[in-house]
Amino acid sequence: MRLMRWATLALAFCVAGCSEKKETPSGGGRQGDEHTQQTPSERVARPIPETKGVEISGFKFGRALGVDGTATGEGGPFAQGEPIHFTYRVNNAPAGSIVKIIVTTLADKRKIHEDQKAPSGPQNAVAFALPDTRTWSQADYRLEMQLVEEDKTRTLGVFDFKLGPPKR
Repeated sequence: MRLMRWATLALAFCVAGCSEKKETPSGGGRQGDEHTQQTPSERVARPIPETKGVEISGFKFGRALGVDGTATGEGGPFAQGEPIHFTYRVNNAPAGSIVKIIVTTLADKRKIHEDQKAPSGPQNAVAFALPDTRTWSQADYRLEMQLVEEDKTRTLGVFDFKLGPPKR
């Protein structure tokens, strides 16, 4: 089942990247389309067409970091207070660029968290951990991944996820 989910996500990622359909930076299309196809925790990080040459790959979203530095313990929804990690590679990132994430609520677009760092290693890997989510509301959230290069900021992709009640 897990292999099938990854195969489906990989296919969706490829189709989204190869599509000629223009999307808005928020992951666009008609409002509500993405919500009818997948649950919030299963949506794929979608590349935005304006970032030709620069793209993300190896995106993982999980509860822990593995020994290789990538997120593990994938699957959602996540519970309030659970650790949440995002890891991915930025292919063709220009030298000196910075990768930034912004987490907002889907309902009112309120910014909840922002972080940035330089991609590292030969694969331009990045790893982010969200701060303590015990104080966050049980809601749907959007992660926006950006590339900051000199005075330009480009959206590399978005990922929606759900935060549910705390585990007991």
